[in-house]
Parts: sequence; structure tokens; C-alpha cells
Amino acid sequence: MIKAVFFDLDGTLIDTQEVIIKGFKYLFDRYLPSKKTIDEEDYKQILGPALKDSFKYYFGPDHDFDLLLSGYRLATNDLLNKENIKLVPRTAKLIKILKNKGIRLAVITSRQHISALRVLKVFNLVEDFDVIIGCTDVQEVKPHPESFNKALKALNIKANEAIMIGDTANDIVGAKRAGIKSYAVKWATSPLEELLACGATGVIEDMMDIVEIVEDAKNDL
Repeated sequence: MIKAVFFDLDGTLIDTQEVIIKGFKYLFDRYLPSKKTIDEEDYKQILGPALKDSFKYYFGPDHDFDLLLSGYRLATNDLLNKENIKLVPRTAKLIKILKNKGIRLAVITSRQHISALRVLKVFNLVEDFDVIIGCTDVQEVKPHPESFNKALKALNIKANEAIMIGDTANDIVGAKRAGIKSYAVKWATSPLEELLACGATGVIEDMMDIVEIVEDAKNDL
């Protein structure tokens, strides 16, 4: 029986892609002017990992993280509104249905906790989640299983009582390492073949598919 659904945030529940890219373009212009274009490989490096890891990849381990973070926030904070970020269709309906069924909800994100709250507040979703775990809440970020295990412990449930919904290999691999079944969203920027190869059980074509998965798990008892 599924008692909880874990979600990644960016790219899974909320489309923040263009805002994130604008933040990195700002940093490239200031600190890496030789970087003129952003290609498909850059999207993987920018949209999947925690900011700290992406910063390290592009600017090196010795670059001032706080300086980069300050610049990134300067470029993106004013863009975190309904004009620039979008809730994935039927997400609000899904959350209402799951909560009515008594399913616990968690966000496991590579964003800093305060940043995750800021994004969720745009759509008045903060109170809908029982647990919100960002990269600042753990020692090791996805794909390490620490954040998943922390969510399981906070909800007092077992790994086989939760599922993870995500859009990157870090989501799928991290869940697998914690013993949690995972599903990739169709709108992921990562190739679905890659996510399935990483261990995703299946693909979410529409948010309402998650209701069916929860119901099917109940019927299997």
C-alpha cells in the first residue's frame, strides 16, 4: 500500500526551466564570458544537479560559492512569479485528490530549503506538503539516498510504502538507492530511455496517472 508520494520540484511539479537558464546566463556573462551558448549537455548540467554542483562544474571548485549564489539570486528572484514559472497541468487537482485519500506528500529537491519554499509559495502549495527537503537539509544531495531516507523517517513509513516522481537520473537513482519505487515524468528534460535505464518503474504521462498507481497498489493487497 502506498502511503506517501515524493516529488522532485523543478521540472516535475513546476516548470522553472527558463528562469534557471536565465540565472546561469547571467553568471556566464559575468564570470565565464567565453561561454556564449547553452547546448543540450548544458541543460543536463544546469537543470539536474544542486546549484553548488553546477557551479563547481562550470566555475571550478575554488570559485566563491556565495558570490555565485548571490549573482544567481539577483538574476532570478524577481522572476519567481506566475508569469515566469508554471505549475505542471493538473498538479493542483492531483494534490487535492491525494490528500483526500490520506496520502502524505513530500518534496525532495536539489534547491535550498528557503528557495523551495519561495517557489511553492507562488502557487500556495507549501501547506500541502508534509515534508519539504532541500539540499540545505542534508549532508549529501541526490542521488545519495539521504534525503529520501530522511523523508521516510519524518513520515514514519517504509520504503515500499512510498513512490518517487522525478525528471532526472538523480531522482531515479536516489530513490532506487533508498529502496523506493520511482516514476519518470514524460515532460522530463532528460531522455526517458535514460531514466528507465536508471531504474524508473514507468513513465507518468499525465499527473492523474499517479492516482491510478496509488489505487492499483491498494488493489494489489
